[in-house]
Amino acid sequence: MATVRALNLTDFSGGLNLRRSEFTLEPTESADMLNVEVVEGGIRTRGGWERWNTTTIAAGVWNPRVAYLHEDSSGADTAIVLNGTDSTLYWSISGTFAALTHTAGTAFTCATADFASWGDSVYIVRGAAAPAVWDGSAANATLLLSTPASQAFSDDYTAPVTGGFVQAELVAAHGGRTWVASTTENGVAYPHRVRWSHPAVPDAWASYDYIDILEGGGPITAIVPMSDHLLIFKASSVWALFGYDGPSQQLVNVSRTKGTRSTQTVARSERACYFMSMPDGVFRIENGTSAQEVSFALRTMLESDDFVSSLASEQWLGWVNNRLWWSVPYDNTAAATGAAVSFVYDPSVGRYGSWTKFRGADGATLGPFAQGGYAQGSTRSLGFARLSANVVLLDEKDTAVDDISGSLVAFETRYTTGWINAGTLDLKKRWKRPTFVAIDAGTNYRFQVSVRADYSSGRIARKFGVDVSTASAGVRYGDGTRYGDGSVYSVGYDEDMQLKRGSSLGTMKSTQLQIDGEPGIAWGLGAIVLKYRSRRMT
Repeated sequence: MATVRALNLTDFSGGLNLRRSEFTLEPTESADMLNVEVVEGGIRTRGGWERWNTTTIAAGVWNPRVAYLHEDSSGADTAIVLNGTDSTLYWSISGTFAALTHTAGTAFTCATADFASWGDSVYIVRGAAAPAVWDGSAANATLLLSTPASQAFSDDYTAPVTGGFVQAELVAAHGGRTWVASTTENGVAYPHRVRWSHPAVPDAWASYDYIDILEGGGPITAIVPMSDHLLIFKASSVWALFGYDGPSQQLVNVSRTKGTRSTQTVARSERACYFMSMPDGVFRIENGTSAQEVSFALRTMLESDDFVSSLASEQWLGWVNNRLWWSVPYDNTAAATGAAVSFVYDPSVGRYGSWTKFRGADGATLGPFAQGGYAQGSTRSLGFARLSANVVLLDEKDTAVDDISGSLVAFETRYTTGWINAGTLDLKKRWKRPTFVAIDAGTNYRFQVSVRADYSSGRIARKFGVDVSTASAGVRYGDGTRYGDGSVYSVGYDEDMQLKRGSSLGTMKSTQLQIDGEPGIAWGLGAIVLKYRSRRMT
């Protein structure tokens, strides 16, 4: 009789990989993941999302485009979001949003907006419209005189003339100055220009403190402060500007082929800047050097018919809770009409980082995102819902439910292995009952296992359920007896775990397991042990 052999799936760090065919996935990679994430030594349900706003943000059609978080000196968090439909900025400290107005009480509208914090103030640029300064806590903003349209430049550093601000598409605070890009001066547009203010004086500008970056074509689309340099993006190139004034500055080309189209598709962490370059994918820049792709595992997604390239502007990147969130117009179940799913990248998992896929309850998707920190202050983590005028706090709940519109709704969870053939493609095996090392999620749960056979992705050969009950301590077998001292499978976990046996899989050359949790119930796995006997080769 053939010997029973075991295959131990204990490493899930490869995460979601859509580029490889299911036939060629590495053992650590998944063919499909939904609302589960890779943790140390396993997978488990993502955290739930909880609505922050107490009432709906805006009436009418909701189409949030950019968002920002500001923390003032008292520690109060202020969120601000631009609704593209009514061109209105909405703001909130407590979760109740109101429309921002001018000091005079008239509507403060804009087709585009970018923000930079300076002390308790937030500077707002609006393209060719008049810029403004806002204290982040009042219902109105003060319009600023446009420099130089309404006043002369201030070239005397010893006696700077304040109260003006350059009209621009983009703004950032960096190195003790404010910086603007893609400016409008005296009614003339300078789409390639970057300007910087006087040192420590954010609203005074010298006429000669600018640089025009004509190489790389196209207008400047985003500027991002990073330690000792400013990253400057165009649609198909990236530049790093080192130094803070003309004589000390050095402009370095980072990429001549990759870039980004808007601030919607740029996000930064403490160490790196991430950006989406159409049609190539998401890239990372560290230390102002070359751009490296991080989305190679998802590359075929961008090339598939399920990605609606005509909706490329309906994408958002956000760095939230130490992970990169990328919302895209992609749906493999129905035609996407906008951002339909968020791919989430954790650079701390595995050798190259790990992707997974999130979709909110009732198909809700998020974008834009807003997180403080990195010279922005607040550490609150927000995602703005695409389908309803609401904003949610991410990873707030331990249960598999989302509160996006004021009520709790369960979301689906799924993990799918690649095809498992034990190293022999054409040899039949008798697959016995697998063992699942199940994470104790604090409540009883059940997951459904669907078994596919011999590379037939469209047919389920059999199904069975696995029940997991709350354990008191350590790793336990299905009958409740302890497995050893509990140390083998408990390292790195706060939860206990249990060994649960499933049903036999059947006789087949190769198998693939799809594991679905119950909607609304959190679950997790630390390992899967597959056992088989090889049949004679004929």
